[in-house]
Amino acid sequence: MQGILITCNMNGRKCVGEAYSLLNEYGDLLYGAEKLEKFVHHILKDLNTTKKTTTTRVIYRMLPVTGTCKAFPEDLKKCTEMFFHPWFKAPNKGTFQIVYKARNNNHMNREEVIKDLAGLVGNLNPENKVDLTNPEFTIVVEIIRNVCCLSVVKDYTLFKKYNLQEVVKSAKEEKPQEPAGENRRAKQKGPCSGLRHLKNTKVMVHMDDLVIVLLSS
Repeated sequence: MQGILITCNMNGRKCVGEAYSLLNEYGDLLYGAEKLEKFVHHILKDLNTTKKTTTTRVIYRMLPVTGTCKAFPEDLKKCTEMFFHPWFKAPNKGTFQIVYKARNNNHMNREEVIKDLAGLVGNLNPENKVDLTNPEFTIVVEIIRNVCCLSVVKDYTLFKKYNLQEVVKSAKEEKPQEPAGENRRAKQKGPCSGLRHLKNTKVMVHMDDLVIVLLSS
């Protein structure tokens, strides 16, 4: 299962509509699920640059979900043995941090999960190093009931923990920084019908402040 995890201001219905509007606007950039991290990163980068406020009234955070498993320690270990390879398996390497959040789950222990995942990343390449200040990559672990959602993202600190509201707010207050490893923003495209290129698009509302949009190409 792959998609986008979205948190909102306790109004799931409006969040769904806003999410579809946002995906339609930027959807021509989503050519496949393997580009999901770049797709969400582009949205945040664009908002950081253009300071658009009308796009995100109820959405707070928007995180790509590129891996899922059952929310049990043995399932997470089995899933992540291969999941981290594109970023951290030698010769790939990078600095990283791990962020963890659990909702309605008592099967997982935060400290143990972070310790186990950090050890796994270190074993993939000894040159992978923890950096809690300005890491190249952030490993995001979101536990929702009995499902564990995983992603590896860039510019997590610069983009205010992928909080769209804070990105727009900070963009108004200060000169935008250039995201790591990115060239200048391409000319902004207008709204498009990007979702027409996606099949089996579904919306799952788990609770009032959380929406998951499932995408498959």
